[in-house]
Amino acid sequence: WYLSGLASDDYGISTVKFYYRAIGKGLSVKDTQWQYKTVFEGQKQQIGIAFGLDSRQLVPINASAIEYYFSAVDNDRVNGGKTTKTEIRTLKLLDEISLVRSLEKQEAGIGKGMSSGVKELKEMQREAGKLQESMRNERSLDWNQENQVEKFIQEQQKMLNTLKQLQQKQEKINEQKKNLNPVKPELQQKKDEINKQLKQLSNPEMQKLLEEINKLLQQKADKQQLQQKMDEVKSMNRQQAMELEKLMEQLKSLELEEAVDLQVKAMQEWIEKQEALEKKTQGANKSELAELKKEQEQLNQELNKLDEGSKEIEEKNKALETPMDLNQGEKARNEAKEEAKQAAQNLGEQKKSAATEKQRKSAEKMKEAMQQLEQSFQKEQEKRMAEDYQTLRALLDNLIELSGRQETHFLELRKINADNPRLSFLNKEQMKLKESWLFLEDSLEALAKRQMAINQFVTKELNGINYRMEEALERLRIRNLRQAAVEEQYVMSGMNSLADMLMESLQNMQQQMQQQQKEGNQACSNPNNSGKGKGKPRPGGKLSEGQEKLGEQLQKLQQMKQGKSGGAKGGQNQKPGEGENNGDGDESKRMNQELAKMALMQEQLRRQVEQLRKELGGGDPSTNQLLKETEQLMEQQERDIVNGKIGAQNVDRQKQIMTRLLEHEKADRKQGEEDKRESNKGNGITAEVPPEIKAEVLKKVSEKEQLRKSLPGLTPYYQNANSEFLRGVR
Repeated sequence: WYLSGLASDDYGISTVKFYYRAIGKGLSVKDTQWQYKTVFEGQKQQIGIAFGLDSRQLVPINASAIEYYFSAVDNDRVNGGKTTKTEIRTLKLLDEISLVRSLEKQEAGIGKGMSSGVKELKEMQREAGKLQESMRNERSLDWNQENQVEKFIQEQQKMLNTLKQLQQKQEKINEQKKNLNPVKPELQQKKDEINKQLKQLSNPEMQKLLEEINKLLQQKADKQQLQQKMDEVKSMNRQQAMELEKLMEQLKSLELEEAVDLQVKAMQEWIEKQEALEKKTQGANKSELAELKKEQEQLNQELNKLDEGSKEIEEKNKALETPMDLNQGEKARNEAKEEAKQAAQNLGEQKKSAATEKQRKSAEKMKEAMQQLEQSFQKEQEKRMAEDYQTLRALLDNLIELSGRQETHFLELRKINADNPRLSFLNKEQMKLKESWLFLEDSLEALAKRQMAINQFVTKELNGINYRMEEALERLRIRNLRQAAVEEQYVMSGMNSLADMLMESLQNMQQQMQQQQKEGNQACSNPNNSGKGKGKPRPGGKLSEGQEKLGEQLQKLQQMKQGKSGGAKGGQNQKPGEGENNGDGDESKRMNQELAKMALMQEQLRRQVEQLRKELGGGDPSTNQLLKETEQLMEQQERDIVNGKIGAQNVDRQKQIMTRLLEHEKADRKQGEEDKRESNKGNGITAEVPPEIKAEVLKKVSEKEQLRKSLPGLTPYYQNANSEFLRGVR
């Protein structure tokens, strides 16, 4: 808070003091006594008072309000200084959670500032382009163009100052939040990283570049030098706009995470207060119930803050480019509210036992709502990480393939002369490479928005590759092959740097996902081991559910492809991406994206089956064989999806995979039921299998396995029939 006023006197003012004391329950005598801070000392006839009040540094954290007044002493040395006081006023204090939420509203203003910053930077790119175009058309700069360049520099300087102010404001809010509401270390690390990247946006390189342009203008330097510097400014603007756009999305995501964290803390505090009140009610006599009713009603009022927190989470979630599917436990929270309301009513009616029961149920329902929110948010984060992992895999493969195409182009370009007729073909090929790159660039930008660790590096490399691609095409157009080859070499270098970074990020994400899975397994109690604590969960999970979803996508894609091929000339099937014409381009692009996602999903499921088979090790041979067959079918399915071969054979193969997965899960459930049975051991009696029976059984098992291994090249139908027959052998 900021308090302001004016003090004046004919004799002059010698001293102004600010007096305050804390108001609230459970405060010490010292806290409720008047204390003061000197605001002014000196000699002035009139003084303006501007006093910044940080309540948490003046009074204890459990104070609900501050009473305050100002006193001024005049400078009458003859009669002695007279003191004048303002009226005593009360300032109601916000609790910690309310204070943090007020800071979050300020933070929303930073997000709006970043959004307008992105628009201004893009507008500056356009202005820079127009300036460059007008400069190319003239031999030298005229007075009007010089003014335009000067105005452009001023706007650019203004933008740098705005970015610096945004960074400082964000840093200040983070510091205030840190003091009020310490967050988890990983969340604090994300906040520090965003602030660091915001700070780097107002980089000294841009400032230096603007000074150089100003100097060139004053020296009436060569137009080409000025154009070169303007090119650099335009490139930096593009990079700043990209970084700011990504930071904006990351800040939104971080604000949502903070809001969820704050809501969980608020719910936990409410639960603790409700449980404490329940204990007080249990030990209270009838004369105390009226006072306890007031406490319960006050606690019920605090539920409104939880409703506000829930609304804030919903708003922040909607602000994301791809909102999360969050369950805030609204039903359980409303039930907790109703139970608490009835508890207050029972206390008013002197029904102590009924009130205690309602208080207990209210706390339980709030716990349920809190757990639903926590688990839902964690599940969504894990889901996003899995999606990012799959996207990263596809991007890496596509980037390596594109880099290989660029290298082939570069090697051929180095061998030909400027008058070679094949140069026209190479020019078209480079344009195709650029089109492929633009598609890849969009995916990389989208990923960088969600992965803070790769944001800056990706933005920098994308900007560099775009610039070099443009330069390479321009050099090819004017048949400067030597320089075009140099630019293409830079493009390859940038792509390889991106590939290295993506590979490293992929490994880090893999380790992180494995660690999360390990922690999840350790935290999961064994349902098959009744009353014996925690145990290892059964491997495999619900693989059939994932494969079933993939099958649904497969059918939809097949229908889409059939619809497209039905409209194609001659009714011939086309691979996605071929024969695009007008509106078909977008459809083919969407089909390619769906195919990439499905291939990654199938690969992930196959790897899970492979991991499951390895974990089972030397268990039941038939189970091992069943999983191996499933793995092979999945691998073939994956290969067809990658190649865009979607047809009836894929649907049949999908059915075979589902059959095997369901068989395995059925056997796994049966084994689980057997694990639950409890029995008493016999007293030293060991059942032995006669040698002749044992030998006969082993012989039959060996014959079955031999039949499996030596299957001829049967169609899927006969392979299934053969497997059914072997399973029926006793």
